[in-house]
Formats: sequence, C-alpha cells, structure tokens
Amino acid sequence: MDLEAAWSAGQHQEGLAWCLERLCQIPVSDPLLSRYALEFALELGQENALFLQFPDLTHSQHPEVQALLSRIAWQRGQLSQALELAQQAYQQSPCFLTAYTLATAAVLRSPHEAGCWLREALRQAEAAGQPQRAVQAAAALALLEVTLGAYAQAEVWAAWGLRVAESIGLKHPSLRNTLNMAWGYAQILGGRLGVLPPLEIKHPDALLAQGDFLLALGQAEAALKAYATVDDQLPPIRARRLPILVRKVRALLELGRLEEAQRLGLEAKVLGEETLDTFRDWGELAYLLPFSLLNPSEAVEPLAELLGRFLRRPSAPRAAMTALHLARAYLSLGLEAKARATLAEASWALEGLSAEGRAFLAGQAAFFQE
Repeated sequence: MDLEAAWSAGQHQEGLAWCLERLCQIPVSDPLLSRYALEFALELGQENALFLQFPDLTHSQHPEVQALLSRIAWQRGQLSQALELAQQAYQQSPCFLTAYTLATAAVLRSPHEAGCWLREALRQAEAAGQPQRAVQAAAALALLEVTLGAYAQAEVWAAWGLRVAESIGLKHPSLRNTLNMAWGYAQILGGRLGVLPPLEIKHPDALLAQGDFLLALGQAEAALKAYATVDDQLPPIRARRLPILVRKVRALLELGRLEEAQRLGLEAKVLGEETLDTFRDWGELAYLLPFSLLNPSEAVEPLAELLGRFLRRPSAPRAAMTALHLARAYLSLGLEAKARATLAEASWALEGLSAEGRAFLAGQAAFFQE
C-alpha cells in the first residue's frame, strides 16, 4: 500500500489496519510503519488504543514518530513536552513533518516563530514533491494569519490550498475542513460571510468552527447548540474546554441570557486557574465578557490587563474582542476618551476587521461606531 497516498485520500482506517497487520508480523518495529500507524491513528482519534497494543511506540526515538508524539502532547495540553519533542525531532531529521510539528508546538510561544516553521515545512514539501503536504502547510498558515489579524493573507493561503487540493484530487477530510475553516474565518472577520463553508462536522474542531459561522450569520441559538455538542464530545481536559466556554458565553450574551453567561463565565475563570497563561486567559475572558456588562466600573481594570497580554502575545481576534468590550465598558461609564484610547492601543488587531467582524466578536457594531 502507498501509505502517503492513503493518507491523502482520507483512507485512514484502511491504512491503519494495513500497518497494524504488518507490525504484528515483524519482530522489530519498522519506523515507517510505526510513523504511518500513529499518523492514521491520530486522524481517527485512536492513538490510545494503538499505544495499548504497541506500548513501545511512546518511547520511540525515530524523529517522525517523535514529531507525532509531540502533536499528541500538544493536544493534551503538555506544551513543554510537545516543544521539547518537536525540537529533538527536527534536529535529528529536518523534513516536512518535523518542521510542521515544530510550528504547532511553538505557536503559543510565538505565532511569528510558528509562521517561520510553517514556511519551512512548505518549502520541504515542495522540494520533496509532496503537494498534499504543501496543502497541509497552507491550511495551517491560513489559520495562523487569522490569529495574527492578517485576514486578507489568510484568505489567500486558504484559497491557494483549496485550489491545489482540487488539482490533485485530495480527499483528506480534516485537511479540507481546515482550509474551509480558515476561509470562513477570513470571511467573517475581514469581509462578510454569505453562506456556511462546507465542513464535515463529525470532527470537533469543524463543529466548533461551524458554531462560530452560525453566530456570524445571526443564528446564535444554533451556534450555542453546536458549542454544547463539542463540549460534550471532547474529553474533560481544561485546556480544550476553555475556548469552548468563551464561545458559549458569547452566544449566550447574543441571546440576552446574561445570568447564564455569568455562571458559565465564572466556571471558566475557576477552571482556568493554575493553567498555562494562554488557557488561563481564555477563562478570564469568558468571565469578563458578562461582568463588563453587569459591573463595568470593576471590569475595566482586569479587561485592560487582559488586553495587554493579548496584544503582547499576539492574538488578534482575542485582542480585538477584549478591546471592543473594554471600550464598550468605558463608554457605558461616560469615559469616551478612554474608549478611544483603548481602540487606538489595539489598532493593529482592529484595523483589518469589517463591521461584521466586530459584531461577531463583540455584539452589535452600532456600539462601536463613531
């Protein structure tokens, strides 16, 4: 079996079965079979079952297996371990997979650094004649550009990736999802989303994005239902749950259900305590969104501190959401000059936003018009 072709075609169950059959027949683990078995298992969410059958995989020294182990550590919120494994893997074998994984591991530390590694992964894929992996790098670059507030660039990478995917007949479901998600976010924030992008919502990340797109289209109740479904599907890991809680709070506020939003925001704040900064800040944001409406005089100081952290990180959509709510709180207190100063401070995160993008992040755009 051509394992790379099976990955590209989305034949992950068949590829995993083929690898497992052969791994069971050989006395010493084959690095290539181990690498693809783990990559297929990751696509299917079956990595724990694979580790039970082949526990030695968790201690593999093969660079590409280490890269995939880094990805698993990242998904579990073990970010220091993820970065260490990714760095080791790339140092041993500079290639697409190790560069791509290093980008994933570095993104919370420095999105700009992650962008450099993704461009290196793209270069590696093109040099190796692997257009399917070039598409994977383009999809990640598109999402990263959204994080950096470069919505026009995000749309370019997403559109290019979709074009290459069509030209090679790529059927990889989660990769096509990522491209469509990135295109959708670029449309929401930098332009105007007309229709829902095509997504396979059996994947939690795609369902979460669909919730965002529904909210942008004015369907807050449907968005809340999507967020709740993802919340129920994912394992109870705080690092994975906190970004969902922020979205649920935002949808509840859109529906005018302030008390529910307040309760859920408090839950997020408590769960975020003692986590890494990026996850703690998700919890703080979820708490402060309704609090800024209920008690703006006490919310402005923690919101200003949170905005400073988002501006330094950087995280454009979160910085923009925080700045808009802080400006709104100042306006409700009659402090127009401070509201203007806040928007000026966050100008890099706000300048690429359309009116629809501002409404998606923080409510009706009328609150923030001159």
